[in-house]
Amino acid sequence: MPTEAPASDKEAIPAPPALPTVHVAFLKRLDPLFKLLIWTSVALYLIELQTGSANSRVGHPAFLWIERVIASIFTLEYLVRWYLVGSRYARSPLGLIDLASILPFWIGFFVPGSWLGVVRALRVLRLLKYFRYSRSMQLVALAFYRAKYQLRSLAFAMFIVILLGTVTLHECEKGVPGSKFASLYDAFVKVALTTMNCAAVEPQTNAGKAAAMLVFLPAMAIFAGLIGVLASAFASVLDEFADPTSDPMTLFRQAKRENRRIEELEERYRK
Repeated sequence: MPTEAPASDKEAIPAPPALPTVHVAFLKRLDPLFKLLIWTSVALYLIELQTGSANSRVGHPAFLWIERVIASIFTLEYLVRWYLVGSRYARSPLGLIDLASILPFWIGFFVPGSWLGVVRALRVLRLLKYFRYSRSMQLVALAFYRAKYQLRSLAFAMFIVILLGTVTLHECEKGVPGSKFASLYDAFVKVALTTMNCAAVEPQTNAGKAAAMLVFLPAMAIFAGLIGVLASAFASVLDEFADPTSDPMTLFRQAKRENRRIEELEERYRK
């Protein structure tokens, strides 16, 4: 009677290769400080905005100097990570997020004063740095990344439908007094919002109503497909949520390799 081979005689499962990381161990000790600075920066911006200042240069000097200190700390963090990890950090999602958190501050030195208010508003992007500290946020982003090819195809199909609806309703309604589709811009905004169920706009002409029916029904079908793709993508990361040993960044790199194989297959198909 055959017996099961001992575990030592079985074919060993090869361990996954070591993957490069963009984390710096000693900086993790400063994570509480970085989190505090993120919220301090955003909170001070909202307070400064409430005071009615047009930009940081004309507001209270305390707001400007606190922002300079916070931006300098985040800039130093970015440079240290780049120096210790290398260029792969600058190309990584975490590196791009860190760059987005400091870039508005340095851009402010080179833009006209009339732009400083908009540049100052970009400080809110620092909240994206929580992507580094939140495993759940990383897994949510992983779900979107895994579904990017399906989302890209559906988004392109939705763009075609919206563009068709824009020009069709504009052509049907442009000569009607008080029309909400008189200009291409108005037509595009109204069609896009109605397609996403954010508004309800009724054409005035019979031709416009017929065009709306022909456009918005397939748009709803595409939107339903979009929801289905996202539901499937989020279901794919439920196991990772439950597994405390899964590293989202490692899963990102694995998904990136899979996407490269898909791109190679698409390239062969085009040829």
